Amino acid sequence: MRVARYFIIAWSTFLIGGAINTLMVLGYLPNVFLTMYASQIGSALEVGLLSLALADRINAMKEERTRILQDTGRKLEALNQELANSNRLKDEFLATVTHELRTPMNGVIGSLELMQTLPMDDELQQYQRTAAGSARDMMRLVNDILAMTELQAGKLYPRREPFSLRGLVDSLRVQFASRAEEKGLVFELGLDPRLPDTLEGDAGKLGQALGYLLDNAIKFTSRGGVSLKVSGQTPAEGSLALSFEVTDTGIGFASPPDGLIYRRFYQLDGSMTREYGGLGIGLALSQQLVELLGGSLTHRSLPGHGSTFSLDLVLRLPAQVQAELARRPEGPARRRPEQCTVLVVEDNAINQLVTRGMLLKLGYRVCTADNGAEALERIRREPIDAVLLDCQMPVMDGFATCRALRAMPGCADLPVLAVTAHSHSGDRERCLAAGMSDYMAKPVKFEELRAMLHAWLLCRPLASERTHG
Repeated sequence: MRVARYFIIAWSTFLIGGAINTLMVLGYLPNVFLTMYASQIGSALEVGLLSLALADRINAMKEERTRILQDTGRKLEALNQELANSNRLKDEFLATVTHELRTPMNGVIGSLELMQTLPMDDELQQYQRTAAGSARDMMRLVNDILAMTELQAGKLYPRREPFSLRGLVDSLRVQFASRAEEKGLVFELGLDPRLPDTLEGDAGKLGQALGYLLDNAIKFTSRGGVSLKVSGQTPAEGSLALSFEVTDTGIGFASPPDGLIYRRFYQLDGSMTREYGGLGIGLALSQQLVELLGGSLTHRSLPGHGSTFSLDLVLRLPAQVQAELARRPEGPARRRPEQCTVLVVEDNAINQLVTRGMLLKLGYRVCTADNGAEALERIRREPIDAVLLDCQMPVMDGFATCRALRAMPGCADLPVLAVTAHSHSGDRERCLAAGMSDYMAKPVKFEELRAMLHAWLLCRPLASERTHG
């Protein structure tokens, strides 16, 4: 509307100037300065007004563009917020789903562990091994998804605590040697004997990162072998630079550009997913865990000639090693399992049934409680020699239960073994802070349960020898 007014006035001045000049030429108006130059004055006014119209139009366009950009920015901000919320909800959903999947999988794996104690013919043993292997593979996938969601959400933090380097390597040997043997592969571990055993760092995340590398090495190797070699520089200034090398004789690969191999869900060949399985997140998780620990992960590989992944990390040497967990009793057993009563505190009926079955197979007397409050009441009424305590429970969780239990007369030294799904990365610290004696990860393994109860129960005096309030 404003531009139209500018044009009307501009053309009007031009026409009026021309009309005045024409009337002067015809003799109707006197020949003076204004009448003589009326056309030029009208043209000048026209040019000025049209310039103002153009400037106004340009300003209007700028204002319109600014408004559009602001509207677009607000829409993008709202969209980004919506995407962030969707991503957060997705991570929460994945974390919830994986946690819920762990519960039935714990029951499946525990039941298959119990089947190993039964007499079976060769055919049934083969079925049992196949089912157990498939269940463990499923649990590994669930754990991978859970680790990915925790890393994406920034819920994982490195811990600094004393740990045994040889213990870490031994646990990896136990975890992967049998899998390598099943494929006919040679599995080798090399640990420099000059390295100190006690270091300070996050053994859990380091073991997890190495586990992903070993898992990939075994998965993509059909003949030959897989090795893990641990070396280090001379300790200096209270720290030690370690290098973990995972080498295989597998299919190898040509390195893609820009570190694509460490990208989540990236596969060098789409057919690999169908041939080898997996989610394609192992290397990505391994690199993220290593970076979280302040280390670096590199690789070298050639197609058909295997691969080598090098994990380099600097760990502290503790000035004074103090065990965070109470030391497990050692020595010969002082009593038999049938003399011991174990209380299983577990809200999930399947997990409770499986754990109870394992304990009965081991010869222990077993009683159960569905929550912490019920467990405390049972401990007040009956002599209990040990407690297997689930960390996540309704009514009263395992941490609050243990703190209340420790305050009861005669229960300061009662063995309380936490059973945690590790669904939250801070569970271990909370177990220690709550006063628990030791802890096990779900799914509970039959041999691990046997060894832990032997240490904490069979080497200790009977509950009847202690005073209960």
